[in-house]
This record gives sequence, C-alpha cells and structure tokens, in this order.
Amino acid sequence: MRQSNFMMGGGVPVVVKNLLIINVVVYIFCITFQGNNILTDFVWRYLPKFDPQNMLALHYWDSSAFNLAQMVTYMFLHSLQDMSHLFFNMFSLFMFGSAVEYALGPKRFLTFYMISGIGAAIVQEVFWTIDLQRFLAQFSDLSNLANNTLISVNGESMTVTELLAYRDGVLSSLTTVGASGAVFGLLLAYGMLFSESTIYVFFVLPVKAKYFVVFYALIELFCGVRVATSEASDGIAHFAHLGGMLFGLLLMLYWRKKDRESGYGY
Repeated sequence: MRQSNFMMGGGVPVVVKNLLIINVVVYIFCITFQGNNILTDFVWRYLPKFDPQNMLALHYWDSSAFNLAQMVTYMFLHSLQDMSHLFFNMFSLFMFGSAVEYALGPKRFLTFYMISGIGAAIVQEVFWTIDLQRFLAQFSDLSNLANNTLISVNGESMTVTELLAYRDGVLSSLTTVGASGAVFGLLLAYGMLFSESTIYVFFVLPVKAKYFVVFYALIELFCGVRVATSEASDGIAHFAHLGGMLFGLLLMLYWRKKDRESGYGY
C-alpha cells in the first residue's frame, strides 16, 4: 500500500526512526541467540542459557512464563521464522507513523504508540482468557485435592502436581509478538488525522484513509471471529490488532476533547 503526501516535514521523524532501529536491533539480537552458534557457545560458558524471544514475548497472564514487562517488550519482537513479519510492520510504522508523529509531536506520538501496543496486549489477554475457558474448566476442582492424589486422564493416571504442570505447560506455550497492535493504532490515528487523504491499496486502488481504516477493522473483526469460532488458527492475533485500534481511538478522542476545551482542535 502507498499513501499520498504522508510526509509533512521531510525525512524520518525522531521517534519513528528510533523505533525502527530498536525493532531491527532486537530482531538481530534474538535471531543471534536462537539455537547454537559460535557466539552463543561462548556466552553460555559464562552465563545461564536463555531464550530472549521466549522471555520477552507476551505470555498468558496465568502461566509461570508471564511477567508484567512483557506487556511492553512483546511489541519489539517479531517472528524469527518469517522476516516479512518484521518488514511489513516496520514499513507500516514508517509510512503511517511518520505522518502521525509530525501531526502529534514526538511526546504524544510515543505515548500513543505505547498505549496502543499495551492496549493490544490487554485485549489479547482477555481473548485468551475467554478462549481458554473450556480447557481451564478441566482443572477447576484440583485446588481442593492433595498434590499426590491420582486422577485418571484418558486412561492414564496422573497426580495433581503432574496435571498442574501440564496445565502450566500449555498456558506457557501461548505467545504473541509483534508491533502490529501499536501499528494498527497508528493506522487508526492516520485515518482520523488525515481522513480525506488517499491510500493506494496494492499501489493501484485509491481509497480515502477513513474508509480504508473502517474496512481494515471490519476485516480484522471478521477474521478474529472466524478463528475464535473454529478449531483452526491462522497464527495472527486479530483481536490484539483491534485492541490497538480501540485504545488508540480512546486516546485520540481524549486528546481531541482536551485540546478543544483548551481552545485548540484538530
């Protein structure tokens, strides 16, 4: 996609530039420490072995792998198996983020980016909680049993401790990475700030920004509902994308109201 007149001040603005650099550096760092190589073999002689991608990715809130910092760190990670994940997020950050930063200013832009990303993480956690209800119901009565109590599961006897470890293993395997939630927030902001500007979908089809944003949100909602109501997963956190747009919308409306009350509006 391409948009017309997306640059307002020339060059890449400071926050967008630094976000691009940080994302690329983190990607290189994570892929360097994936598996065994000369560097990791040397480092792991002196430090405990670690997996930065897994440590920093967003995990389910009720798993042992979760920590609160992941609500921020996950948005600077990208799939190590598919470099296009990083490329398209950074391309969108550059295209839409540049115009939005020039319009909002660096401080507001960074606040907006982080709130959208954190909001996306919150919505993803809510989605997981709802989606996992049937699975978690299997373990709801274990808290009243002794740890060494044997329970038959699919013809196999397991202790309560083993079942809880299995539960945690499944929950800890759920992860989300990527700047997409924050980027979808930027797309929403662009649609509000430059609603009449033109976005060229596939570099050919001209669409006004306000219609493009609504259409894209509806696609994400449709895909999210389809995945949630089926057994298959497409590996995309559609509701996290919508969460980024939702929190971005709320913040933009708050700023708009605040600025109008102070005599300034956009």
